[in-house]
Amino acid sequence: MPKANKSSASSGTRKKHARKAAAASGIDSSIIITQQKQKSSKGKPKKGDPPRIKQYIPPVKPSAPRPDPLDTLGLATKLPPELVVELRRFGKKDTITKQKALEEIQINWVEKLRNRENEEEEDVVNVLEQMLPVWLHHYPSFALHPSRKIRLLAISLHSSLLAIPLLRSRILYFLNESADISQSEFILGAWCLSSFDIDRLVSLKSKSSWDGVVSWETSADDEASSSVISLHTPHLSAILGFIQKAIMDPISLHTSFLPPAPIAVLPLTPRGAAKSKQIARTPLPSPRTPDESTRPAKSDADEEVEDDRRARYRISALGALKWIAETAPLSPAAAEPSEQEPETPTTPSAQIQEFLSSLSSYDSFWTTLYHGPKPPFLSSPSIQQDPGSKVVGFGNAQPEYPKAWILDAGSSTPPNQTRDDEDDEDEENEDGDEEDTQAEPKEFKSISYVEFLEFLRLGCGGSPVQSYPIIIVVLSTIPRQVLPLTYSSLNTLFSTFWAAVDSRALASLLERTSLQAGAAFLSSLLESVIFLVSKSIKEGDGDESNEVATKIVEEQMKNVWGELHLGVNLKVDVADAGDALAKFLTRLSDLRKDLFDVAWGIITTPSGSKSSAIFDETELLAVMHSKLAEGSIPNGAVEKLIADKATTAIDQVKTTESFLVKGTPGTAVKELTDLLNRFSNLMSRNPALMKELDSVMLDHYFHQYVQPLPSVLIEFVLAYLDVRKDSTRAAEIWSRLLSAIGSPNIHSDQSDPGVRILLDRRKDIPTGLVAKGDELATYVEDTVRSILADGDQSVISIIVELFKHPEQFISEQVARNNIDRVVSSAVQSITLFLCRDDIPLTSLLGSLDVLCPLFSDEPPSPFVFEEAVITNLLPAIYVLAFVLAKVDSPSGNLRRCINSATVIWKRWNSSNQGEQFRGQVKTEVESLMKDTIPNVHVRISPSAVIQAALSSELETSTTSVLQLVVPSQSTLGDQYRLISVSYVDNPISLFGPSIPSKPPKGIEYDSHGFSSYARCIWALLEVLGEDRPMSRNNLWVLPHIILVDTISSDHLNNYGGLADGVFSNSVSKEHLVLFSEKAQMVSTYLMNAITDDLPSGWHSQMTGIIKKGERGSQSSDPTTTIFGDIFVAAMENGIYRDLRILKFVLSKLLRNATAEDSENWVVLAQGLLDKAPQTSLAISLSVTNFGLESSKLDRYRNELASRLSGVPPKKANSDGLKLLRHLISTAPHPESDAVFLPQQRAVFLIQGLQKWIASDEDLDEDINGLLAALFTNMAPIIQSVPGAHWDLIYDLMEENLENSSLKDESTFGVLLYTLQLIIKVEELASSNKGLRTTWNDRKTSILQLVGQRFIEEVDVSSRSSTRDECRELLIAVARDMPVPIGEEDGLPALCRLLKDPSLEIQKASYHLLMQVVSKRTERIVVEAAVASEENDSRVELPKELLDLLQKDLYSGDEDVSDEELATYLFAWMVTFDMFKDASLKVRNDYIEQLRNLDIIPSRFLPNIFSILDIGASGKRPFKVDQWAVDEFYVSLMDDSFSDRFKVLAAHLLYRAYATVPLLIRTWYSEIRDRQLSGAVATYTTQSFSPIIISHELSSLKDPDAIKELQDENFTVKIFQAANEVSCNYVVDEQPIEIRIKFPQDYPLNPIEIRDINKVVILETKWRSWKLSVQQAAQSGRILDAVSLFKRNVTLHFEGLQECAICYS
Repeated sequence: MPKANKSSASSGTRKKHARKAAAASGIDSSIIITQQKQKSSKGKPKKGDPPRIKQYIPPVKPSAPRPDPLDTLGLATKLPPELVVELRRFGKKDTITKQKALEEIQINWVEKLRNRENEEEEDVVNVLEQMLPVWLHHYPSFALHPSRKIRLLAISLHSSLLAIPLLRSRILYFLNESADISQSEFILGAWCLSSFDIDRLVSLKSKSSWDGVVSWETSADDEASSSVISLHTPHLSAILGFIQKAIMDPISLHTSFLPPAPIAVLPLTPRGAAKSKQIARTPLPSPRTPDESTRPAKSDADEEVEDDRRARYRISALGALKWIAETAPLSPAAAEPSEQEPETPTTPSAQIQEFLSSLSSYDSFWTTLYHGPKPPFLSSPSIQQDPGSKVVGFGNAQPEYPKAWILDAGSSTPPNQTRDDEDDEDEENEDGDEEDTQAEPKEFKSISYVEFLEFLRLGCGGSPVQSYPIIIVVLSTIPRQVLPLTYSSLNTLFSTFWAAVDSRALASLLERTSLQAGAAFLSSLLESVIFLVSKSIKEGDGDESNEVATKIVEEQMKNVWGELHLGVNLKVDVADAGDALAKFLTRLSDLRKDLFDVAWGIITTPSGSKSSAIFDETELLAVMHSKLAEGSIPNGAVEKLIADKATTAIDQVKTTESFLVKGTPGTAVKELTDLLNRFSNLMSRNPALMKELDSVMLDHYFHQYVQPLPSVLIEFVLAYLDVRKDSTRAAEIWSRLLSAIGSPNIHSDQSDPGVRILLDRRKDIPTGLVAKGDELATYVEDTVRSILADGDQSVISIIVELFKHPEQFISEQVARNNIDRVVSSAVQSITLFLCRDDIPLTSLLGSLDVLCPLFSDEPPSPFVFEEAVITNLLPAIYVLAFVLAKVDSPSGNLRRCINSATVIWKRWNSSNQGEQFRGQVKTEVESLMKDTIPNVHVRISPSAVIQAALSSELETSTTSVLQLVVPSQSTLGDQYRLISVSYVDNPISLFGPSIPSKPPKGIEYDSHGFSSYARCIWALLEVLGEDRPMSRNNLWVLPHIILVDTISSDHLNNYGGLADGVFSNSVSKEHLVLFSEKAQMVSTYLMNAITDDLPSGWHSQMTGIIKKGERGSQSSDPTTTIFGDIFVAAMENGIYRDLRILKFVLSKLLRNATAEDSENWVVLAQGLLDKAPQTSLAISLSVTNFGLESSKLDRYRNELASRLSGVPPKKANSDGLKLLRHLISTAPHPESDAVFLPQQRAVFLIQGLQKWIASDEDLDEDINGLLAALFTNMAPIIQSVPGAHWDLIYDLMEENLENSSLKDESTFGVLLYTLQLIIKVEELASSNKGLRTTWNDRKTSILQLVGQRFIEEVDVSSRSSTRDECRELLIAVARDMPVPIGEEDGLPALCRLLKDPSLEIQKASYHLLMQVVSKRTERIVVEAAVASEENDSRVELPKELLDLLQKDLYSGDEDVSDEELATYLFAWMVTFDMFKDASLKVRNDYIEQLRNLDIIPSRFLPNIFSILDIGASGKRPFKVDQWAVDEFYVSLMDDSFSDRFKVLAAHLLYRAYATVPLLIRTWYSEIRDRQLSGAVATYTTQSFSPIIISHELSSLKDPDAIKELQDENFTVKIFQAANEVSCNYVVDEQPIEIRIKFPQDYPLNPIEIRDINKVVILETKWRSWKLSVQQAAQSGRILDAVSLFKRNVTLHFEGLQECAICYS
């Protein structure tokens, strides 16, 4: 009996059949016989065979390392030593060492090259040039190193070297001309492979450098060898050779330039050892193969196993090969193949073709493309030549032999099972019976087929999309011996197909990939079914094959249909599934009708689980119907199925229970709607179905619907209307549908879904259907109301669509009415928002959200471009988009509104539909902005309006804006005449009494404090600022601009109290500064342009016109016209407004005037003296302002002085006051050399004025001030003239100082002129002895009055420029003259002045406080010295000063102002000044008071440390090394120096260390913040301790101190280096010595007192002396401590004889 799984045929029979099968297949029979013999030779050794001797095979010796050019070329002695060290590291095996070497060369040599000087740069380049041989020697090993870090560093360094032109040319020249084949192959091959490295960053960097040097073009130019590498022979051959090595044997290639470390070799086994069991069990080392389960361990982080190394090399090589094949130029030989090819390829394309042909002939090459050691189903791939390709293309994997599937197939015996017995038996029967009988079919088990099934089971190995389409091709090549067409074999195959689905191998992919994989699977499966079934029918044996085909079709169709409905493992798009099924059914029907019936029967059988289907059957049927051919069997079956489904659904809809299920539509309605939508044409061609649908719609639908109408029912009606072609019936149904949706009985929110459905299906609704009436009118009105009231965003899109496409849903009237409502709401909201910013924006936002889409181009609403809408809406829209946007920094809803408005304007402006209204809209916009500018109730600045008017959107010029937007000249003139101006500057006080004018009533101001007139002028300035030359043609603006410039300057200099009708008192300083700057810019430009263009003789002409009484408006010259109007206004009105404008303009016009021109104006002023005195005064001030002296002006002064001296006292207040003002106005400029009056004339004038003062007349208050101004100008003239007139001047000074005050604004002028007079007299007295004598007699009393004025309390909240000037003069007097101020009143007043916002006032106050404090200290020291011991009174610091010291500057979050900081620091300066020259008792009392108040630790030190950033987190302390912190001069303190307060704080810290060291030390010893403690100690030790110690030691070197301390018995020695003082008292040749030592961080740590010698002094007395000295030293002065020690010792030995007994 034969063995199991063994054929009963003899060996010879089997061989005979094998030869016949081989001959039929075209295979040489010798191959089969040889294979059988080889198989028979395998097996167990026979008993007689000798034992196999194991031979030791030694490992392959590593190749010798290539010589390093560093040694062979002698570069080690030529290169710099530090570079040689790094290059030596290249040859080390340690990865870290190589990495550091690459980094060092990159950083220290290449990158620093760009930062060096030119000469040094050339040297470095030369060094790198010499280094190139070493670098190119090591580059291949670096470029292919296992460490990614080294590969990245190497290519970075290589790219950097190539970026240097000289080095690039040297490298390329070496590769092109000098390198041998091996060098070129290694360098270029490694470079090319690294360009396709598996690491993306490495490949990017290398590819960039590679592309920059290689080229496929050939060049005969010699320079090409140093600029580019041509990829032609031999370079291409070298690269291809390197690639072949990397693919075929990467390990050998790797070891060729990276040899492995030597390994330990086991010793040879000695003879006789084989008998030892222990040695026999020890296997000898064997070569590793890729299939070994054990992998070598990594030696370090950068090593890699051999499999990874092979993969890395091969991936890079294949990538490089792909790049070469794609980029190589197409040669004629490749494009047009010829029969005769050259033996040696000469072109790159031919060379590459030959290389690929040679490479593909190696079986080992194909193993690189397969996951196993050998591709089982690929014996020898055929190479196909594609004439249109550049290189050889690889065709499909066609086997070389037709029976490739059975080459590796055997019998049913498993491959690993031994067949020794069978082989033996076969050999024995080898010559047996060979009768030619037909053997039974033999069952083959092909390894290739097994792997193919495994491939299918795993979902095509992870590539289903690419692999499933070729499965049918693979199946077509499998012979019946491998895949019999039996049910079991086919079932196994298809089970393997479905295994990938059941294991979720396809569904687990990404969503998009899984859909593609599912489609590929389904298509491949159905194609395979058709192929195998058809093959089975054609090649089968009748009924059996038909049965197999029917069974396979039925089972696979059930699987597919079931998976589509129930399964979740297969994801297929419905379009792909329908397409695959349509093709399958078509081919099945073509094959056999009964097979189609089997498959279709499965489809038509109800599944019972439709709810779980991944897609609807109706959708699938729609796809199939679209793919099937018209009139085909499958198409007819599909149409019949659709009709049956529709009939069933209609029958179910007709029943109420099915139509409405608990108030909602049933599933039948949904199914019927779906059928109508998908098969409208099919349904419309079926009259019976249409009749049934009409019945459903008219008899059931509108009698059974519920409100609100469900969306399913709406979809059902829309589907019906699309099918129904009867327009009359469709219109009736459409009207009923609209009425049902927009019924007034339901809320608009409930109608929203229905309307949205209609709008979404708008394009599907038949065009003939329109709204008959107002079915949706109520709904639209309610929805618009909701949007405008609440800003409901959810329904805006519905309303927008209804307004854009109203034809089918609403009437035109309904659309127009509601759009008008939206437009009116938007305009009203914008108008309100112009004036208020607290209104809600919901209504405006809703309106704009509705209107914005209506202006779009896709398409716009026809109703928004009507005239009424455009002219009403667009001006407001423009204001919102381009004006309101400039009010603030809009955000949130406001930003959305502005963006929407901008979109509306731009869409309208770019559309053609609004072209006819463009001019009208522009006019309306300009009119709206023109009304906005003077409107004080709007919150938009005129600047924003003008910027919007000049926007490119309106395409307007500055000229048109000035004419159309800015208020007209007549309007501004009317407002100009309402403005009143008071005088505020000193020269203008000459015009008359200082009576402030009252503003006109009814003036309103905007939120900025601007009146309507100010807003208009601001707009005017904006326009002129954009086009200043335009102002030359509009000189009428000059008076307006000068006026607002003057008034804005007045407000800047005088806060509060001004009433002019232009600005309110609440106007901000920032707006005034901006206003003034704009006005000055335009006025300066205008005046410069006018002055430069003045013709010769203009002044003479102008004065002639004025003398004749003519108006300048009669002249053709614009300058003459405008000046004439200004002059006439000044003469006729005589008010400050016109006088100041005249003075300003005339002063500018006289800038280039000559003496002759000035004489003309002087003559005119003289002529107007009695007729228009104020105008004459303005002319005089203008002439003298520029120092235009002339003989007529001098004559005019003498005439005025003569007339003034003759005015009697009774006319002093009238004629005298007028002449006095005019005489002062003609005074020469202070810098002029002209003489005011002759001396004799001056004396006569003073005598005449003396009569006024001596009379009993009640003189005007302004006379005293004007007399002081007059005497200031006359003092230099009469300084050498003695007489009573000086007593008159001194009496006038005292009277004016007594009667003036800084609190009374009306006396500011008197005080100002008086102080100027005092300063002038002091200046003259310094050089005039006679005057100095009389001045010193009255100076003290006068300066005492000055001091009283200085310490007056002033309201700093209001400001006056005149008062500020008075205070500046008071400061000057106080600084330069000894102003006596009493202690009782002066100290509190001066402490109050330390809080003044003016730094100059604070500095002057401190200067005076020093004087007061010095006198106070003298008084207190005397009082403390004479006080009795019983009197326990203590000296205290002033209360006013303590109030300033107790302020905590940095306790809150607000920033500290400079005024507060200066006040605080100056207060401490005064405090420490009080310690100066104070006695020890007084200082101790001060210290005790400061200790009790805890001011130093709680206030002073925290504030000072905050200013100096000591201990501040993240900040460095202020460096004081460059400053002398022991000195600070307050008078030199500069307000422009940013660190002024830091320097002053450092000085105060020094004074605190020197003055109150005990308090500082106490605080430091109690501090718990270690960070602050360390910062304070470091800062003190470095910046303060050396200075303080030096000052203390220097005090002992003072001559007075030496004289006081040292005598014949007592000496003091100073050890400066040791910071130590020695006090030595010698008695009876015995020294008594103590030493006082300062610590390094003094005063943070106490002074050390050491006793050196104490002779026979009692211990108790000595300790008391030492303690008293230590206490005195701790208080801050070492001089006091030494003096105390001397006094104690001297008093102890005083009166005693030199006897040791007496001493004790």
